[in-house]
Amino acid sequence: MLVSPTAVAWEPDAADKAQVRAAAELEKYRGHPKISAKMDEAYGYAILPMFFRVAAGLGVNYGRGLVVEQDELVGSVWTLQGTIGFTYGVEYHSQILLFRDAATMEIFKSKLLEFQGRANGTLIAWGASADPGYLPGVAIYSRTKAGLMIELAAMVAAYPYKPFPPGDKTDGE
Repeated sequence: MLVSPTAVAWEPDAADKAQVRAAAELEKYRGHPKISAKMDEAYGYAILPMFFRVAAGLGVNYGRGLVVEQDELVGSVWTLQGTIGFTYGVEYHSQILLFRDAATMEIFKSKLLEFQGRANGTLIAWGASADPGYLPGVAIYSRTKAGLMIELAAMVAAYPYKPFPPGDKTDGE
């Protein structure tokens, strides 16, 4: 099996708050052996350190973060998601999307909407969730920070990607 070079050796710019937050959250994911193994195999990733969710039957989720491809910060991403189903509560968490190869990452950069299912339970700062892949070559992991939520829902998710202009590696924060 051909393994892509790891994409997690990216070094943030200490003067950029968004990059520092993303790198700190990346290290927390790195602390989980199963996720860390997937990170080692990833071609690239999107890290969304700030992700807010609120729901009562219908839900809205919003997050934003950065995209790294082969150790290089290449752009920013945000997401706005809608859920419907048995979903109630409020949650603050982070999310990482790991891309297996260059082709999958290119699809992510150009794709607009994706339908997903989600199962989640959160109690204060403890939580567990199952996030099916956004695309077949993508692994999605969430890390709960705080909240109270229970969910079994269908979701429409958009992850608009914005490449950084040449020479500019900030998202305006």
